[in-house]
Amino acid sequence: MKCFIRRNKSESETTDIQIELFASSTFIIIIIIIIIIIIIIFIILILILILLLLLLLLLLIVIIIIIIIILFFFFFFFFIFFPEINYFARANILRALHGCKPIAYDSSLAKQAQAYAEELTKRQRLVKSRRGNYGENLAMKTGLEASRLSGAEVTLMWYGEIMRYDFDNQDQSSCGHFCQVIWDETTRAGFGLAKSADGQSVYAVGHYFPPGNFINQWSSHVPRPLAGKIIVPTAEFIGAKTPVQATAEPQPAADAMSTVVCSHIDLQFFTDAAEMAVIELPRLG
Repeated sequence: MKCFIRRNKSESETTDIQIELFASSTFIIIIIIIIIIIIIIFIILILILILLLLLLLLLLIVIIIIIIIILFFFFFFFFIFFPEINYFARANILRALHGCKPIAYDSSLAKQAQAYAEELTKRQRLVKSRRGNYGENLAMKTGLEASRLSGAEVTLMWYGEIMRYDFDNQDQSSCGHFCQVIWDETTRAGFGLAKSADGQSVYAVGHYFPPGNFINQWSSHVPRPLAGKIIVPTAEFIGAKTPVQATAEPQPAADAMSTVVCSHIDLQFFTDAAEMAVIELPRLG
């Protein structure tokens, strides 16, 4: 009987130990499971965070693209439908190459320039107007691509006169196109552009005030380039494909008014000085 009791006690102790081991194992497993769940949750949170960051980045990219598109259409709209803005933004950079002060838009000059541009479409030829106290610049383009008249094309013609401009010679009437664009006392300007009824010709008119090309005053009002060398845009850069017709070489009027040839958007291709494709040319005497 005693032996039987001892055996039951031993079995009970064994069972208790097994229960304790089972409980410990279960606890460890539960802990491991909890740790695994925590790790999984942590990984999921990290993935969610990464996803949110990617979404924010994508949203930022979309916003930037939208802003770029808005700015593009904004400038496109103003440069196409308000070429005056386009002109002055570029023209003043070119004047700055000679150290000249920027010119400003003048609504009165622009109105009369536009009116005369429309008048030229009826005359079908370049004729100087009966000018008041302002300088006048004219240009015309004919042919199938007349509607594509660009400031780049006419500017190449005008500003290219610097190649034969003699900064040491007082009489520079044959370079009046270049002189009026650079004339340092000119502070305001207005421009007009009109297409003929048949669509074969486009006329450009520029009015400047105060006028340039005063007799015997070229050397004092047409500064040399600050760079000390002549720089003109290349034909490849501006993409000029068709010729632009100008009036005959201007001669200074007795009243010292400008008689140069000019365009409505003569310098529009100059977005900034660094953007110019240039060639260096010797000054011609």
